[in-house]
Amino acid sequence: PRRGDTSALQYVSADRRESVVFVFVHLQHFQDLPPIVYPRGLQPDAFYSVSEQSQPVSGQALMMRGLDLRMAGDLKSKLIRITQVV
Repeated sequence: PRRGDTSALQYVSADRRESVVFVFVHLQHFQDLPPIVYPRGLQPDAFYSVSEQSQPVSGQALMMRGLDLRMAGDLKSKLIRITQVV
């Protein structure tokens, strides 16, 4: 069930090399922390390029620490692409 004012939907390829995450912020209240989204289904020991970051990140780090999205304002959305680095 959804808690709070952020929703996320993730698709992962069958080989776990690519993923997309759709994030939606419905309403944001004063002093709310930016949403953090925790991708799932990635290979923990592989490294991934993330459209929101400049450096590759391990699958384990993405799944454990999440993505700090820095989305401010009501009715915002973001598409994040996660691609395994060869």
